[in-house]
Amino acid sequence: MKLNIIPVRRSDAGVEMLDQRLLPTEEKWLTLKTYDEVAKGIKDMVVRGAPAIGVSAAYGMALAATAFVGTTVADLEEELDFAGDVLGKTRPTAVNLFWAIDRMKAAFQKAKAEGKSVIEIKAVLEAEAKAIHDEDIELNA
Repeated sequence: MKLNIIPVRRSDAGVEMLDQRLLPTEEKWLTLKTYDEVAKGIKDMVVRGAPAIGVSAAYGMALAATAFVGTTVADLEEELDFAGDVLGKTRPTAVNLFWAIDRMKAAFQKAKAEGKSVIEIKAVLEAEAKAIHDEDIELNA
């Protein structure tokens, strides 16, 4: 029998994390609606393990983009840089954390270079976070 518990998932409500601090006695999911909440979840060790931390960071970056209410790509870039710094300070030695943040920033830079609008870039970043998550699932299968 194969047990496949994915500790992080994206929903319309936000990023859902299995609170791994409570395992194995309790299964509780937390819904995090902002990148700040995701950062706190990473820092407080709600989610553990390098791949899950990376996925969480990618979704945190996507949440930062989704919540952005400005209208310029330059302002979105500034917001993403700030969100990346906040997320990066949660676990300074977590390689996957920085890999995911950098990958999300690279996806932003590519979309920016292609002349995409803020709305289009938000969709690109959401898709990139999902791709990071899907790749993690595939690698662990």
